[in-house]
Amino acid sequence: MWIVLLFAACEAGKPADSVPLEEPIVVKPAACPQDLPGATCGRVEAPETESSGPTITLSTAVFPATVASLGPPLVLFTGGPGADVFDLASLFGPSGPYSALNEDRDLVLFSERGSFGAMPFLGCPELADVDAVFQESDAVRFAVQLDAYGRCHDRLVGAGVNLGAFNNARRAADVPLVLGALGYTEWYLWGVSGGALLAQTVLRDHPQGVAGVMLDSGGFSHAHMRVVATDLLA
Repeated sequence: MWIVLLFAACEAGKPADSVPLEEPIVVKPAACPQDLPGATCGRVEAPETESSGPTITLSTAVFPATVASLGPPLVLFTGGPGADVFDLASLFGPSGPYSALNEDRDLVLFSERGSFGAMPFLGCPELADVDAVFQESDAVRFAVQLDAYGRCHDRLVGAGVNLGAFNNARRAADVPLVLGALGYTEWYLWGVSGGALLAQTVLRDHPQGVAGVMLDSGGFSHAHMRVVATDLLA
């Protein structure tokens, strides 16, 4: 039995509209986005907003249960939002310190829309300018940061990116689509920081199929943080 501490915060906002699919989403075999020994990787074409409109590409990596699959998979979400989720394989994969979690259930990683392994990738190299003034005053850093984000925004919009399709509700809507395409009907969710916020949004908007949730430092407002003990993967 696993006892997990949940650091939870609620996110307000309107859920994304459901996207009626004209064709089922499938996972196509593909090279892993980075070196992931033991993983089976693929790519999913998901609707950006509408089933008949543009699509986005998400990378997937599944680490099959190393002993025997006895329950729903464990799906990992990392922080940011937008950090490289595949880096978690070094912790939870076959040779990681938490590899025991992979013994009796599959471990699933997939890129959130806009993040590493997804197309389009919404990186902001302009933020390197912020690192250059790290030792400066708050006022200087904030001014450089605001300018860098503004230039990144303008570049992405100028390239035709629909930034309105890359919010929490939309990335939460990808979760059941991707997991269903991988052949799962139930899943456990684990998320840290921005990934915990994503897991909460999935619970709010798409609770079907969620067998359990573990949230690690998922609060952005201390006034709304609470600590809850619960059983996970029992």
